[in-house]
Amino acid sequence: MSAVGTGRLTGKVAIVTGSSSGMGEAIARRFAAEGAGVVVNSARSARAGERVAGELSDAVYVQADLADAGAADALVSAALDRWGRLDVVVNNAGISPRLPHPHLSELTDDLWELVLGVNLIGPWRLIRAAEPHLRAHGGGAVVNITSAAGIRATENNTAIPYHLSKSGLNHLTVLMANVLGVVTQDVVVSARRRVGLNEGRASGRGGCV
Repeated sequence: MSAVGTGRLTGKVAIVTGSSSGMGEAIARRFAAEGAGVVVNSARSARAGERVAGELSDAVYVQADLADAGAADALVSAALDRWGRLDVVVNNAGISPRLPHPHLSELTDDLWELVLGVNLIGPWRLIRAAEPHLRAHGGGAVVNITSAAGIRATENNTAIPYHLSKSGLNHLTVLMANVLGVVTQDVVVSARRRVGLNEGRASGRGGCV
C-alpha cells in the first residue's frame, strides 16, 4: 500500500541507496509520497529496484554497487539528468556479513575491503559527489543509516568489520555536520533497530541490497 503524504517535498529530489527492499524501499516510498523525485538504487537486485521505481510517481532506478568508485557519480548524474537538482542523500545501503568474532582467520583482506567499501567509503564518496549540488539549491540533507553496532560490540555473530564500518560512519556523520553545516541543513545519523524490515538478510554478502 502506498503512503499518503502532504506534498511537503514537492520539487525536491532524493537519492536513497539500497532502496530495492526493506528499510530503503520504505524510505524511498515515503519520499515519493511526499512529492519528491527519487533515485532508487541497489547493487544487484535490478528487477526489484526497477519494480520499486516503476511504482513511484516520479523515480528512476540505478543499479550501482557502493563499493565501486564510480557508483557515487552515477547516482548523482541520474538525479541531475532527470531533474536538474539534488536535495537529499540517504546512505542506507549496507552489508553485514555473519561471522562470529573469534573466527579471526576468516577476516580476510577482501572481506574488510568489501565491508568498508560499501558501509563507509561508499557513503563518503556519495556525500562528496553530492555536496556541490546540495549547495546549489541553498542546502539540503544527508541522512546516514547506521547501527547500534557502531557504538557497542554486542552482536557476536556480526563480523568485526561491520562494527568498525558503522563506528566510522558515526564519526563521518559528525565530521560532515561540522564541515557542511553552512551548506546542508541537516546531516543526520539514524541507528538501525532489529525490526521486520531488517529480517531475511540475503546470503553471501549479508544485508547488502
